[in-house]
Amino acid sequence: MTEKAIKINEKLADRGKRLEDVSHEEFDDIAQAVGLRRREPERN
Repeated sequence: MTEKAIKINEKLADRGKRLEDVSHEEFDDIAQAVGLRRREPERN
C-alpha cells in the first residue's frame, strides 16, 4: 500500500498538482493507473 501511495504522489507531481487540487474523477484515473480499483460497497 505504501508503494501505491508513493506512486500516486509521483503522478500528482508529474501533473504539477497536490492531492487536494484534483477532482474525484482525476484521482480515480490516477489510482487506476497505479493499480488500485474502486471497490463497490457490499449490499446486505
